[in-house]
Amino acid sequence: MNFLPFYYGILIIYGIAFYFIEYPFMAIFLIFAAIPLIDENMSSDFENPVKGFDKETEGRLAYKLPLYAAILADWLFMFKVIIYLTYSEVAILNQVALLFLAGNLALLNINVGHELLHKDDKFTKFVGTYTLLKNLNIHYTQEHVFGHHRYVATPLDPASAPKGRSLISHLLPAFINSYIQACSFEKHKPLLEQKMFKYTAQYVLMVLFMTYLFGIKGGFYFLIQAVLSIFAIIGADYTEHYGLRRKEISPGTYEQFQARHSWNSSNTVLNYVLFKVQRHSDHHMHPYKEYQTLIIEKEYPLLPCSFLLALVLAGFPSSWFYVMDDLIDNKKGFDQARQKAKQFLYKFALGTGTVAMISMII
Repeated sequence: MNFLPFYYGILIIYGIAFYFIEYPFMAIFLIFAAIPLIDENMSSDFENPVKGFDKETEGRLAYKLPLYAAILADWLFMFKVIIYLTYSEVAILNQVALLFLAGNLALLNINVGHELLHKDDKFTKFVGTYTLLKNLNIHYTQEHVFGHHRYVATPLDPASAPKGRSLISHLLPAFINSYIQACSFEKHKPLLEQKMFKYTAQYVLMVLFMTYLFGIKGGFYFLIQAVLSIFAIIGADYTEHYGLRRKEISPGTYEQFQARHSWNSSNTVLNYVLFKVQRHSDHHMHPYKEYQTLIIEKEYPLLPCSFLLALVLAGFPSSWFYVMDDLIDNKKGFDQARQKAKQFLYKFALGTGTVAMISMII
């Protein structure tokens, strides 16, 4: 299924966030629990584009507009959050919840930037690169394209996690080593000519600019949401390749990437919200394909839930291992793993829903 208006569904996510800005726990419940609940109970989406669809749609502005709309919505939401937190009296718990919400929704901006920066035309690549400035993560363009896509599912990729490593223990090493790896690609150049030097200088300038606009408090809020968004993309990479490893055929050399080295998801709703990034094997095999042309096959490794629910699930290591580790060892255990993921979702929805209702009452 490839219905163009559905790609604007991402704006519903931001609509919820804007509407419930004073009640961030309710926004968290609706986005991270209610929407996955709906999605998990819909039919799977294994429908691939018909022959010739890629040639008909690639490069069309109609398919780029939802991406640009998502970028605009994310930037506006960031400014709304910073202004609200800086100039309003907000309870500490609501501040924490709102920053959590802003940081994790900023993952959507990175996802859109990721889609755009893989393309050849200069304007599209420029937008995809510099929208990541709000995440202080422009170096993702270096690390992801030249590092992750080359070394994915190997120990050389900071973003790929082996079976048994929790997301919590993975975050900081991945954060540091991804930056170091991005720096290494141009170490042969003079410092002032290196992209990473320029990017890092731009990070400093961006923080100073936000501090100038909104004061130290606003600059601090900006920095927190940016760091949380980086942790969120690390979490996304973690769930996309957890426990899948390419064979080392000689020291430092690994077999070619194949579909079995990435997790995919067939969930319908979030396939549109996330611009088909859940068809992740095809993206890695054909990184320059546009999102609407990506395919999925039933024999590809399938997560037992959507990418969004997987990210939530990974935040609870014991539950994540309980669902995923048996699936890695026994690919035929999908139905059982799916049932485990649903049980987790029901408990998570009950918990976040209760907190959301209490927060609105008091």
